[in-house]
Amino acid sequence: MHHVRAITGIWRAAAVLFAAAFAMAWCLAFPFAPAYADEGGAGASADDDTIVVTMPTTVPCALLSDGTVATPTSWKVENSGSTPARLAMATTTTAYDGISVSAKANGSTLLDYSAGFASYDPTLIVPVQGSLDVSWAVSRLDPAVHAALFEQAAQHPVTLLSASFLFCAQSTEPSASDSVPFAVYSEDDASLTFYKRRALPVEGSVFEGKTATAVYANIENTKSAPPWKGIERKIERVAVVDEGVASQTMYAWFFECNNLVSVNISKLDTSKTTSLGYTFSRCKSLTELDLSMLDTRSVRSFADVFQDCSSLRSVNLEGWNTSSGNNFSQMFIHCASLEELDVSSFNTSSATTFEEMFYGCRSLRSLDLSCFDTSAATTFALMFYNCASLAVLDVSTFDTTSATDLSRAFQGCKSLTELDLSRASTAKVQTFHGMFTGCSGLERIDLSLLDTSSARDLSYLFADCSKLKAVNFAGIKTSTVTDFNHMFSNCSSLTLLDLSSFNTAAATNLSYLFFGCSSLGTLDLSSFKTGKVTTFEHMFYGCSSLTSLDLSSFDTANVETMADLFTGCSKLAEVTLGKSFAWVGSKCFLPQPSAGDIPGADGLWHAASDGVSYRPSAVPGNKADTYRAVAPGEEGDAAEDDADVVNGTDSTGVAESANGVGAAEDAGNEGRVGSENAADAAGGASTPNGENHAIAVEGMMALGREDYMTALAMANPSAAAPSVVA
Repeated sequence: MHHVRAITGIWRAAAVLFAAAFAMAWCLAFPFAPAYADEGGAGASADDDTIVVTMPTTVPCALLSDGTVATPTSWKVENSGSTPARLAMATTTTAYDGISVSAKANGSTLLDYSAGFASYDPTLIVPVQGSLDVSWAVSRLDPAVHAALFEQAAQHPVTLLSASFLFCAQSTEPSASDSVPFAVYSEDDASLTFYKRRALPVEGSVFEGKTATAVYANIENTKSAPPWKGIERKIERVAVVDEGVASQTMYAWFFECNNLVSVNISKLDTSKTTSLGYTFSRCKSLTELDLSMLDTRSVRSFADVFQDCSSLRSVNLEGWNTSSGNNFSQMFIHCASLEELDVSSFNTSSATTFEEMFYGCRSLRSLDLSCFDTSAATTFALMFYNCASLAVLDVSTFDTTSATDLSRAFQGCKSLTELDLSRASTAKVQTFHGMFTGCSGLERIDLSLLDTSSARDLSYLFADCSKLKAVNFAGIKTSTVTDFNHMFSNCSSLTLLDLSSFNTAAATNLSYLFFGCSSLGTLDLSSFKTGKVTTFEHMFYGCSSLTSLDLSSFDTANVETMADLFTGCSKLAEVTLGKSFAWVGSKCFLPQPSAGDIPGADGLWHAASDGVSYRPSAVPGNKADTYRAVAPGEEGDAAEDDADVVNGTDSTGVAESANGVGAAEDAGNEGRVGSENAADAAGGASTPNGENHAIAVEGMMALGREDYMTALAMANPSAAAPSVVA
């Protein structure tokens, strides 16, 4: 460190003259064998303005076997100059941890070194032609910790520590540069107080009216953990007393100070502070903060500043300059008690992420973000997650040109009734996963202008939007989307849904797509291409109002599961299947039609093409046809003959089918059947796949040909006898 002082007004001598800035070394020798160095000195003779201070270059010491360091009882600092000399600086270096050294000169601190920091008394004066007696005290060294040092000292002297001193003219007053910032923790009131003074207090002494329980130096550049880490849970009060206390970073300064209730840091110099990341994270007892006086012009990271400040009700950030900030992620995450927040001064033009910025601010009622410049941001993921009380939110000015991730951005915002996204530019967004999940107050939304041309994921987009009645998808592009699972799950108020613009050619997952859409009456999915889909699991589960479905374009070639595909679709009365639709696995069949839900339903599904009737588990696959829950011409009346069908076999001779293959076993096992029953048995030979198998009915030969033809004619006067396939 360089010090320049004017002396007696002579400008040419504006540099501080010092005769000695000598390195001082403590040399250690093994027990009772001190290695004494000659006391020497150095001086400089000049004019009357010269400061001449002489001191030994080495201080003789001895290292004893128990770790005690023996030092001289007396040592002198002499001034032979013509000007009283003031101690301006003391510095020291050591290669060893755990060393503390104290040097007193006539009661003033010449050097106090501990925990990596050297302090001194800048008011210490060496008079002209005078001297000061110095006494030394070196902390005991632990032989276990410093075993290598003890071993070296047994062989030859070892330099324990070196120090240098700078003296200036007494007339030169100490400046701010002579002062150093430090923090003092006092157990008296559980306070952490910041100062900038010329000398550090000694731990255990009374300082500023309080016990200096712990003293922390080197606070200007705490790149990782602050020096007071370890007592964070004890701190209840924080204050900055002196001007000029500064820090290059405040990263995690008060992290997990969960008993902190009072903060006054208005005097803190943050003009060069680059990070506020985690500064107040997990300060769970804080209820209010006034940080309006902080200079944040240089701060790049605002990430997690107030993370988990669960009791924080208000925070004053008025006037904050955030123009350098590029990271606002999780800034207010889990500030569950925060009711109001003014961020109108924020300049976010450099921000690249707003991920989880207001996550869990469930008491926040409104937010004015009209000043936000979001043009550089790539992610808004979970930005407003679970802001359950947020009823007013204007994001119409948001520039999302650079955005790639909008996943779960508004999830859990159950008080929002509307959102204007008409001007959102989302051409680069790849995931909209869960964007509106849990927005249970949202009734309508227009996504017609939303650019989804790069989207891969629309899963959970409107999951649990229980009041949603209408969504405008006109013009939406979904050709790149692979995941649609849970997209509308539990949208229980949705009555109409136009998905004609959907392109599902790339889709692999349609599971739970309409799960719980209990008010949805009809769905036209004829445009859906499903050749790459691997799962339809629970796709229509719980669609209890759904009356018709067109699945004629569905291709199930790659489907691995469609379990519970139609479970709970109690009013489903008409389904259209295509030739590429095949049933996969168990529990994937059409529901059992019930007359209680569908007037005229007889428990069977009737093919429109040929009138063949099927039990739900026997509706054929790979056959293009429309199946209705009510037989043609029987609307409103249940077919009497069908009422006798039990478990696929009945006493009247209805044919039984396994997986669509007719295995018609004549119910007339006793050799005779009535003509009506014979007709039913004959009709049962038709299989779901359209294949014709020979009728194998024991006892059928007992019927004459005339009787057999009569039976067919009675069953179907048009000569195309319908069958019931179980």
